[in-house]
Amino acid sequence: MDRRDFIRLMAVLSGSAAYSCTAKKGAEKLISKLPPESDVIPGEPVFTHSVCTECPAHCGAIVRSREGLPVKLEGNPAHPINQGTLCLRGQTSLQRLYHPDRVKEPSHRAPDGSFSASTWKDAFASISGAIATAKGKGKAVVFLSGTLTGALDDLAKEYCARGGLERIAPYEVYPHAGLKESYRTAFGLDELPHYDISQADFLLSLGGDPLGTWLSPVEHSRQFANGLKKRTWIHLEGHLTLSGSKATHRLPIKVGSEPVFLAWLLKQAPHKMPLPSSIVDAVESFSTEDVSTRCGIPEESLVAILDEIGNASRPLLLLADETLPSASQESAGLLAALLQYAWGSMGHGVDFDHSYNVGTSATGQWLELAGRLEKGDIGVVVLTGIHSLDTLPTLRDALEKADYKVALTDLPLPLAQRCDWILPTSHTIESWGDSNPRKGLWAIHEPALPRPLFDTKPLGQILLDLLSQDTSWEDYVKTFHERLGLTLKEGVAITPTSHVAVEPAPEARQPVLDLRGQAW
Repeated sequence: MDRRDFIRLMAVLSGSAAYSCTAKKGAEKLISKLPPESDVIPGEPVFTHSVCTECPAHCGAIVRSREGLPVKLEGNPAHPINQGTLCLRGQTSLQRLYHPDRVKEPSHRAPDGSFSASTWKDAFASISGAIATAKGKGKAVVFLSGTLTGALDDLAKEYCARGGLERIAPYEVYPHAGLKESYRTAFGLDELPHYDISQADFLLSLGGDPLGTWLSPVEHSRQFANGLKKRTWIHLEGHLTLSGSKATHRLPIKVGSEPVFLAWLLKQAPHKMPLPSSIVDAVESFSTEDVSTRCGIPEESLVAILDEIGNASRPLLLLADETLPSASQESAGLLAALLQYAWGSMGHGVDFDHSYNVGTSATGQWLELAGRLEKGDIGVVVLTGIHSLDTLPTLRDALEKADYKVALTDLPLPLAQRCDWILPTSHTIESWGDSNPRKGLWAIHEPALPRPLFDTKPLGQILLDLLSQDTSWEDYVKTFHERLGLTLKEGVAITPTSHVAVEPAPEARQPVLDLRGQAW
């Protein structure tokens, strides 16, 4: 028997063996022997609406459960941000629910730094006592969180108002503060607009990674696939990213020279919407040769960019600020905002009617808090949604001076382990809640389990319990939606928004003048 005949024989024998082991009709499903919940049908999947909270984009999700346990996450086709898609990070976010290091019950830190399990009753009694003691001494009680939206943001405001807490501006590692400040300077709008790159017939992007990490990468990837993939996209960056590898042309640019390139572009590229001459004249002039030298871009590439802009009917400029040096962010952002207006992108790719609900940079307020901590003016700090303050070491180190610290979190991260109490929060998949990532867009997440896996509570329920409210978090969310008149369909609600008029602010001339002569 030769080798070929042996392989054929083995294939036939293997197939015959597999067929003989096939289960009979009616017995093809494997089900758990453990008795399920009364409303669970063994072997039948159950689908619930949810939201991926692994990044601020908050894509809509569908949770697939079997025998009462979530087993898979997919995108929600009805959600306008991701329309059924979900990134790798979102797909694997289910592992956070089953993470072996999750905080499973309230924990109190002993003087030696070790933590011991406690009860919710003892935790609430201790925290209430500490807050009362701090107020009795004339010390402040502060609430510091990451960005909150929807019903949770509404409850946080109520909790601080009724509980006598001072709410500090939300902390984010990437608050896009430079961009927001730029739009405020250029147009008087302290907002971050929604970007739709599918509306562009030519895209010029500068810095960051719109398809990988910047702002709403799943949405940008979908927009790229739906329209821009067939058009010209030039991406300028200081290091290789996913966006650079997907763009039609990738051009390296010297990091920190972005304002020079944008100033040259504002002077040289054709304008579809006229900018006030006082602003244009205030922009420093650079020759193409000078820009090529300063930015490291070949002159022929610069000329090609101008040709693409001139031939496009809907050009769009994106400035992803997360990889720009802090010294260049506001100046580059201001010039980029003026270019977006000059190219006629307002309402056509740059949409302030549906701007993002992202935090703002409050470095001054955070440093002020650090100073008050150092002076001993802060009695209690309640922290939630902040994994680390390593990007703000002054505040991180000053937290040690607070008399009492409470962390509301799901994982025992280093910042939480420096607190007196760790109160475990339920995963999004275990609890009710909602999301409002941008104006006019709402999504709900509902529990995919009959009860949390551990002795945890939703963040909203913890705040209600600290206020000694009898209301459940589920009822609070539903009442909040009724108050807004939201009608959810397939886990999503779209509400009308007001039109935002965008016009250059006359005051923008002076900041543009101030850019002259800077050593970029």
